[in-house]
Amino acid sequence: MWKVLLEMNDGRLVSSVVGLVEYIPGQWAEAPPGLADQGYHLTAYNSREAAELEVAQGPGMGWPLVIRECEVEGIVPLPPCGLPGVNRHMAGPRIFEPGPWPDGTVMARRVRVLP
Repeated sequence: MWKVLLEMNDGRLVSSVVGLVEYIPGQWAEAPPGLADQGYHLTAYNSREAAELEVAQGPGMGWPLVIRECEVEGIVPLPPCGLPGVNRHMAGPRIFEPGPWPDGTVMARRVRVLP
């Protein structure tokens, strides 16, 4: 599995879109309670190619987008894209509109970026 992340100036890795979840390599991350309660957990991609398409969609708000290999635990069905209340958790200018998820998207309760 693969995760698209923002690499901050201080080297921290955070989610590229929703919730500003921090990913510490080797440690499990979970979605913030306000999102998990709505059925929105953490996303990853099932191929590097799918992750690369996400990176090609646009800039990371001034920070470089990076692709890191990851493990996932607790895969859940994808909820409808554009859940009520998700947009207030956005890390950047993109807004989740109703519609299909990008090809290769996987949602899981926990994600661990590999060291």
